[in-house]
Amino acid sequence: MDKGFDLSQLVNRAKAEMAVARRTAQAFFECRDDNDQAEQYSIGECIAEADYEEAGRLIAEVWRDMGYPVEEGKGIPLPEYQKAREGALARLLVIRDAQDEIIGTAGYRRLENGDVLLEKFYVHPDKQGKGIGKQALREVIKQLEEKEFNGDLVLDTNRRTVDN
Repeated sequence: MDKGFDLSQLVNRAKAEMAVARRTAQAFFECRDDNDQAEQYSIGECIAEADYEEAGRLIAEVWRDMGYPVEEGKGIPLPEYQKAREGALARLLVIRDAQDEIIGTAGYRRLENGDVLLEKFYVHPDKQGKGIGKQALREVIKQLEEKEFNGDLVLDTNRRTVDN
């Protein structure tokens, strides 16, 4: 009997290789929870289509938490990052917990005047106040320094974000 081609085995191997590739492109850090227990997190560039969708759902959840009228179950589209050309200074970083769930995002892109706009900077409401956003900002600054960026870093915010 011909064993044939085992597609499920190939898919599982590809998923494992993608997970390894994603992990090697990430920085790892530790923050403390409310009981002063260490929690492990990672931050790295958003690459896969599914990651963009998951990041968009997280942003929508944070927006709903801030009172924005975002439809339940819908994600925020992120085309400016998904279509960024290789070499272009536009990146969306995702922050993952130890279970590999996306719990935060930090996006940045070069403006026409040469400055960099920091946007799509969110941490899940249940994870806020632990220093995760501070670690994400450090990673953005590190990446910009590696690219020898020397302009201004501009934070995109709004009234609801400031009030929360």
